[in-house]
Amino acid sequence: MLTLPIKKKWFDMILSGEKTEEYRELKPYYASRFCNLFGFSKVINAFKNETEPRKIIFRNGYSNNSPSFIAECSLLVGEGRPEWGAEPNKEYYILKILDIALPVLWKYDEKLGIAYFCPHCGKFVCDDSDEKCEWCKKAIDWRNCDEYREYWRS
Repeated sequence: MLTLPIKKKWFDMILSGEKTEEYRELKPYYASRFCNLFGFSKVINAFKNETEPRKIIFRNGYSNNSPSFIAECSLLVGEGRPEWGAEPNKEYYILKILDIALPVLWKYDEKLGIAYFCPHCGKFVCDDSDEKCEWCKKAIDWRNCDEYREYWRS
């Protein structure tokens, strides 16, 4: 599975549902990775039409312990939206985020008091100031959470 690093701003916007596309420059580095993932032998005209979806890991940072999620994405080439980080009138590889597949990796940092994902429902949460998740309404005892845990939503 392909893993792509992503800045926190875009990471948070995708998880909230506000951003539904991620962009990568038209460079050989991404061409080879996308051809391998989507099953094309050559780049020429490979991504003119939207591809079949594939799973991609998006990671906020470069460490294996950085917050991550898995998304079902299709790929095409086109112009992106400036409000989502694309330069106007420039073509990109566009990863259309069709579904955020939980499991997600969440991390609790005791020093910072931050939990990135609820251990019950896997939804993004900002901090540990609430004793209940705003999404699933389940109680969260942050003192008893494992430092790292993979959570698979059924």
